[in-house]
Amino acid sequence: MKTIRDAEVSGKVALVRVDYNVTVGEDGTVGEDIRVTASIPTLKYLLDNNAKVIILSHMGRPEGVDPEFSLKPVQALVERLLGEAVLFSEDPTITGEGTKALIAQFKESDTRVMLLENVRYRQEDADNDEAFSQELAGLADLFVMDAFGASHRKQSSTYGVANYIQTYCGLLLEKEVKYLGDVISNPDRPFCVAVGGSKVSDKIEVFMKMLETADCLLIGGAMAFTFLAATGVDVGTSKLEKEKIELAGMILEKAQEENVNFLLPLDVVCSESFDGGNPEIYDVEEIPANQMGLDIGPKTIEAFKAVISQSNTILFNGPMGVFENPIYANGTAELFEAMANSGAVTIVGGGDSAAAASVLGFDKQLTHISTGGGASLEMLEGKVLPGVEICNW
Repeated sequence: MKTIRDAEVSGKVALVRVDYNVTVGEDGTVGEDIRVTASIPTLKYLLDNNAKVIILSHMGRPEGVDPEFSLKPVQALVERLLGEAVLFSEDPTITGEGTKALIAQFKESDTRVMLLENVRYRQEDADNDEAFSQELAGLADLFVMDAFGASHRKQSSTYGVANYIQTYCGLLLEKEVKYLGDVISNPDRPFCVAVGGSKVSDKIEVFMKMLETADCLLIGGAMAFTFLAATGVDVGTSKLEKEKIELAGMILEKAQEENVNFLLPLDVVCSESFDGGNPEIYDVEEIPANQMGLDIGPKTIEAFKAVISQSNTILFNGPMGVFENPIYANGTAELFEAMANSGAVTIVGGGDSAAAASVLGFDKQLTHISTGGGASLEMLEGKVLPGVEICNW
């Protein structure tokens, strides 16, 4: 890929597509800031090499202009992380006269960073509209794609703009491709994959791909109960995809054919309700009919940790339990700690996995935490992402 290291950026204005799709609290402050923090190395590189930067992002899915989804609250956070002033364009058209006038002032001023309003205010973005793509390209001298979390979308701000302006990938996108693409496709073995989350159906293609490359799969989260049901275990009231039990059985058979060590939970932490307290630990064959599994149990944790300690590459994609409730976060936390202490290359897939790593305090102790949700899954499935493809043009 062509990265910003290959570009002559001195004296240029760079339009940088980032992923600031974050939550904003009632007090106007940004909640989880991992995506904003992850964008800073690219921005600093450009500034250190005498470029000016126009930041472009989306937030949420507004239907037209909606103050609830304004990027204005992100301005203060970017200023703090960069250590310098950030100009904000309130022009809701993104590329209209208000923005153009502000850019003209921006180019002549000492201010080096400018943040545009939510690009999703324009429906043309989602439509990958040619005219809007050209308008975006006209705002700068070069385009930098660094929004990995949106790179699986073929939209004007993530794809179409590259048809009309010299394009490079940012340092975050480069890192994501390295770890979710290159390292996973050619891992230092043994290669262990821990898969959790809610549904087998969400990760069918990931399973198929990992069965080709992994040495061991560790299965947790709610999806484990669909696999356990496929082995004949009665899982009580645990979350279960009944229509996917046959598929789970096929995946288990495929793992055996491919000689992949496929570990299911031995015991689980249970309660009578999803958010209930008073947890009890049961072996999986003894889950009561009125109980549901909400985390992996101590026997499972020790078995999984033993595999992790012998691995050289570890991919974690999906929490082992309902980590949002501290009562059921232990399994996920224990595996993160084992990964951090393993000495292996440790990669955390995006979405809930990244949130869990941050909430549980392991975001600085692991090799790479992806900022993508759907984009991470598609890359792990081996797909070519549009926002990555443009960096090869």
